[in-house]
Amino acid sequence: MKKRLVTVSLFASLVLLSACQSSSKKESATKSAPSGQTSTSQTSSQAVETSTAESSSSSTLASSPSSAAEKPLDYDTLYADTLAKVAADDNAVTLYAFYDIDGNGTKELLTGDRSSDGKVYALALYYLKNGVSTYLAHSQVAPAGGYRADFSINSNGTVTQYEWTSHEGKGTAKTYRIQADNSGLVTLSDKAVVMESQEQVAEADPNPLELSSLEWKELVRPSQTKVTEKSSLDLEAIAQGDLSSIAGTYPAAKGGMDFTINADGTGSISKSDGTWDFQFSNFRMENGMAQFNASFAGATYAVVPAGQASPNDLYQMFGDDSSRNRVLITGEGINVFFLD
Repeated sequence: MKKRLVTVSLFASLVLLSACQSSSKKESATKSAPSGQTSTSQTSSQAVETSTAESSSSSTLASSPSSAAEKPLDYDTLYADTLAKVAADDNAVTLYAFYDIDGNGTKELLTGDRSSDGKVYALALYYLKNGVSTYLAHSQVAPAGGYRADFSINSNGTVTQYEWTSHEGKGTAKTYRIQADNSGLVTLSDKAVVMESQEQVAEADPNPLELSSLEWKELVRPSQTKVTEKSSLDLEAIAQGDLSSIAGTYPAAKGGMDFTINADGTGSISKSDGTWDFQFSNFRMENGMAQFNASFAGATYAVVPAGQASPNDLYQMFGDDSSRNRVLITGEGINVFFLD
């Protein structure tokens, strides 16, 4: 009987112990579950916040304005050196304009003047070679020697430079194209021509750039006065080849050029597009004027003192003033410059 009671008691203890362990496991499981749920909730919340932040960032980027448009080039600044040199020289240039002649996105510089009838004509053309203003073409009528030059801006974006002599019209025609990157010129053709011949007229572009269509600006020149110190006019010495009394550089009364006379018997003519040097010879006195010749096209220089009339009324068309000491030049053309 005792043995049976012990067995029953032992069994009851085992059942009770098992029940306690089961209850403990359930409680432990119940306590650990909220902890896992909280972690999952926090992760989910962080993911939502991250997604919201990314969405906000994406929205901000999408609404950001694009980069500002590039500023247009300041061509007055890019060509400033050339414009300053042209303005400082005594020449016929009164106007300038910018125009993209070849459509490569960069404008070229044209200088020019306006004729008595109001028509604009071009005197020179420059382009930005690697960003530096560089000469390309010019127009010119030399005061002596018959040299002539002109250029055409063609409808296909090329430029043709003509150079010839007035005697027979024989010369050359060179056609250039500016490289797309402005690194230089490409010579497309270089041939002999006779100006105004049927062949030359037929080959010329029938629709060159109309200069009146450009936006021309007035060239502002610095106020300046040339002062040339010299001794009093000595006609007898000049007639013997001593030019010291008239040595100096003088602006022409017309034509936009400078005449230089050196004491050593040499001289030059300068314009914005070049300078021509030469030697004087055949010094003499004729009709009250000291005269000599230039090796440049055989032009004759006549030094006329104030108060003496000029030998030809044509000089009046070039600004002649008989009240001043002056030099009259004859040859292929006529010009005048004053010594005082």
